[in-house]
Amino acid sequence: MFPLSFRKEEEFYVALTWIDKKLVAGHFEQSTCDKQKKCIFSPVVCEKRNDCNLIFSYSPHEDGWVDMEMFSTNDVPSNSYMAVGFSEDDSMGDDAVTQCVFLAGGEPTAHFSFNVGKSNVPPSDEIDKAAEEENLKLVHAHKGEDGMYCHWRQKNTNGESKFAPVLDKDHHIFLARGKARDGRSLDIHGLDPTSVNYPYITDKKLNMMKRGTNIPAPPNGTEAKVAEETSESSMDPQTRIWLIKVHGMLMIFAWIVMVASAVLSARYLRDHFSKSAPWGLKWWFHIHRTLNIAAVPLILISTLLIFIAKDWTWRGPSVNKSSSANTGAG
Repeated sequence: MFPLSFRKEEEFYVALTWIDKKLVAGHFEQSTCDKQKKCIFSPVVCEKRNDCNLIFSYSPHEDGWVDMEMFSTNDVPSNSYMAVGFSEDDSMGDDAVTQCVFLAGGEPTAHFSFNVGKSNVPPSDEIDKAAEEENLKLVHAHKGEDGMYCHWRQKNTNGESKFAPVLDKDHHIFLARGKARDGRSLDIHGLDPTSVNYPYITDKKLNMMKRGTNIPAPPNGTEAKVAEETSESSMDPQTRIWLIKVHGMLMIFAWIVMVASAVLSARYLRDHFSKSAPWGLKWWFHIHRTLNIAAVPLILISTLLIFIAKDWTWRGPSVNKSSSANTGAG
């Protein structure tokens, strides 16, 4: 028989080993990136500075299942969900979403949802609910002082349900976080590009079922090179938001102020200044015509700005989109 002190020491080490394994299983293991799984870090090259606020990884298996992990720092303690979106383009809309939700006083949950325009909706049809039940398995999730961590398994599908995406297909990957009202109702993420809750979008499409190297970082990982390459490949997010805001202001001023005033002048100023007719025309007609003509270049400039901001692509209603996508907000 072993001495009592030896047995206690052995039990202590067994317990310590068990705790250590639980901690490893419940946290994102960054050292296995580029070895056992592919990883996406936000912001770009943050892994070299050790200041990432979002990390996502995926590891495909031959049975069609993909292990996915997501980690978020606790820099915004009120955040209660993390989500990954699978998109055909780099803009929100018509995207399958997998979310991990941490509600106060409740168990973490994982669900499918879908972006209809700029709104996120949960599955309501039985076929979509069944797709979630069959193709999504939560492995482990927790929220603590160090942040939120979620590990789930998701199965590659044939696309019968739009909520369960075909993972063996190229997608832009969206990483988002924010507040959740319940397991299936997510509040909107940050809209300001300078916000820590602004979503991260991969500039290139990725296939979740393909094995390979980690998501490549720019050479040398320098911030200067990152900024330079980003400016060459796509517009700066702040510039894009600024163009969209100017587009909106010009459209509102042109239609609501100028065109509306032109209509009102034609309706209510006909009987005013009846004895004055510069160049043979009444004042109401001068006002009406001038405002309408001035509104035209503002509308054209506004239209030009939004196409520049959207990289000259049309993302509005289309015959190739579903009726819900064409009539949905955004």
